[in-house]
Amino acid sequence: MNQKGYTLIEILISLLILALIFGIGFIGYREFSKRQALAAVVRNINADLRLTQELAFAGTKPTAGCSVLNGYTFKADVVAFPLTFFKQYSISPNCSPAYGGPSTKTVVLPDGFYILPVPLWAQAFTFKTIGEGTTIPSGSTATVRIYQESSGWWWTWPITDITVSSEGVIR
Repeated sequence: MNQKGYTLIEILISLLILALIFGIGFIGYREFSKRQALAAVVRNINADLRLTQELAFAGTKPTAGCSVLNGYTFKADVVAFPLTFFKQYSISPNCSPAYGGPSTKTVVLPDGFYILPVPLWAQAFTFKTIGEGTTIPSGSTATVRIYQESSGWWWTWPITDITVSSEGVIR
């Protein structure tokens, strides 16, 4: 008698192989998705640093309350951790006399992302008007370090750095 078909063992082995392939693919996709989310946050912060620089270079004054524009300030705000991690940043005009109006732009980072200015004095720095550089001390740089929360201790989380030189070069 000639029987055609598959045995139960053959079907189970096929399902096991498919489950392994799916599992490996899912893990790879999840890691890819995390990397893309980090890249998107880094692109947005980089674009906002360039916006801060552009507003200062163009000398764009707020509509009211700013007699003399000194530049625009990029500032990390709101402590989100017992350590010095920040959850949002703002872009504000730096005027004389002091400007009491609203920030030009305030951005709250997506859940699971934090920024850490390095060194800590770089929590706020100003791009000066007319290409005069920044308030970062000459010859040094300020780093905006972006952390993406993941399992494990915070020092094992994925990190990306954006640096700003005293001349205003953003990398």
